[in-house]
Amino acid sequence: MFDAQGTAHPRGFGLAAHIGVLYDLPTLGMTRRPLFGRAEPPTEADGAMSDITDRRGRVLGTCVRLRARCEPIFSSPGHRTDIATTLKSVLLKLNCFQSGYPKPLAFVHETANRLAHNRTQP
Repeated sequence: MFDAQGTAHPRGFGLAAHIGVLYDLPTLGMTRRPLFGRAEPPTEADGAMSDITDRRGRVLGTCVRLRARCEPIFSSPGHRTDIATTLKSVLLKLNCFQSGYPKPLAFVHETANRLAHNRTQP
């Protein structure tokens, strides 16, 4: 799982897909903001979702509200996964929250911010 896009990318192959190919592992991407495609905002209920689609109407991923009244997350398959598997992973395996987001996504985001902050230090 990566704080990046999989198939919901302008070229259809984002960082989550690239890393999956590099290591030959199943991957999925989860972000707080969509990079590509459109999604209707899901209802305010737990587990509410809508599809992320491109201009042609192809489904690229899923916009999911994991908890009521929290911001939704945008997930898309990477390498060796599909939309159904990605959605199951998001809804079933990531039901542990930290500040409104799944703990793995929060951990990845905090680590990236910490590394970026350390890199800018003289």
